[in-house]
Amino acid sequence: MALKFLERLENPNHPSMGPIIWGLKAAGMWKSDNTLDKAFIVQTFAIITFATEVTELWFLRSDITSALRNISFTTLRLVCVVKSGSFVLWNKCWKEIIEYVSGLEREQLSNPGEGVVQSMELYIRYSRRITYLYWGLTYSTVLAVILSPLVSYFASAEVIRNGSVPYPEIISSWVPFDKTRGCGYAVLILIQAVMLIYGGITVASYDSNAVALMTFFAGQLNILRENCKGLFDGNISKESSMKKIRGYHKNYVDLIK
Repeated sequence: MALKFLERLENPNHPSMGPIIWGLKAAGMWKSDNTLDKAFIVQTFAIITFATEVTELWFLRSDITSALRNISFTTLRLVCVVKSGSFVLWNKCWKEIIEYVSGLEREQLSNPGEGVVQSMELYIRYSRRITYLYWGLTYSTVLAVILSPLVSYFASAEVIRNGSVPYPEIISSWVPFDKTRGCGYAVLILIQAVMLIYGGITVASYDSNAVALMTFFAGQLNILRENCKGLFDGNISKESSMKKIRGYHKNYVDLIK
């Protein structure tokens, strides 16, 4: 089942960036041309959630232990908001880079040279391994944090049932309703779980995007190096050599600019 899911993430139009684009879309960072699209709604909700955690920090200023625990989560939330917000703000630039990456790979696959396909498969396979391992680590951490209130409940079930202490939260945040019992607590846990999952997807997608792009440039420079090694091999005309030199030079300039 897991392999089938991973296969569905592949995109023939984006040979090396297919899963990354899927993750960016899932995190609401792949902005469409609409003004009020998913990216805008998700970013607004993330900022509101961050504001509730900062507000709760103000109320916890007299409890240094709870405040420090709140700061640790609030800082992580700030990182998620900054990463996702910056990606949305510079979405056009990111799309241009990713489209260049995919366009070059499609061109190379349509007119493969000697060893080009093998080299591409090598760096794409490496990128996939890093991406999926990092995703697994991130989502495992998110799952552990979501389940932490359940562990706390079983560890202190008696005092929680008799009302001596409130039900454990995933993240300490302020809400305009009673969050210690009943429906209010259930709603709070649901919101916090959703935002934790969103934060995990944001961090995983943003970071793996950077790794995938760096892997692409390293792989393409290696392909260019191998092409240049065989530039004058064989009996080829001067015109063919000059054409190849111009093409390789253009690829190099495009890669480094």
